[in-house]
Amino acid sequence: MPIELSGLWDRMHKVDVIGRDAAGNWQAEPGATVSWVVDTTAPVITGLFDDAVRRKSKTWQWDAVDASPSTFRFLIDRNKTCADNSGAYSHIRSATNADEDGIWYIHVQARDAAGNESEVVTVSALLDTTPVLKGDINLDKGVDLADAILAAHLMLGLRMSAPIHWEVRISADGEVGMVDVVYILQKTAQLR
Repeated sequence: MPIELSGLWDRMHKVDVIGRDAAGNWQAEPGATVSWVVDTTAPVITGLFDDAVRRKSKTWQWDAVDASPSTFRFLIDRNKTCADNSGAYSHIRSATNADEDGIWYIHVQARDAAGNESEVVTVSALLDTTPVLKGDINLDKGVDLADAILAAHLMLGLRMSAPIHWEVRISADGEVGMVDVVYILQKTAQLR
């Protein structure tokens, strides 16, 4: 005789069964025990964030929060939305991209042991594999008076309206200072 259960909550469940024959005699205890887990909750992906800082390469690492172990599939491309999430699931929890310049997206989806799939999580990273030109404070691929002015502003502690790259500094002291301004002016005057 089948036993049907419905409306069960997400958690471990157990049914103890004791048989009875046609004459009404109950089976000697202990009876059969069946246990199972009801899991209807999809995993939640963690550890992924957009990264707007220019980088030569980007390594993403992720995990998932769920009651059971999760596997993952991912795709790295230039699309804001995941056009194809048909890849195979695996235990891989990180990926690196060092391809050409531009905005790259990673799309990650998790699946738990019960087969519940998470939503696809998409984040972006900005790759700039072009070597930074020493003294190019504004990252416009040249060294000119605009860079000298920006270097002077930085030296004076004035607020910057655009990001600068740490590799543009001339001196090794970790600060943009007079040495940087002089270098940029000499470079602009073609003395270097």
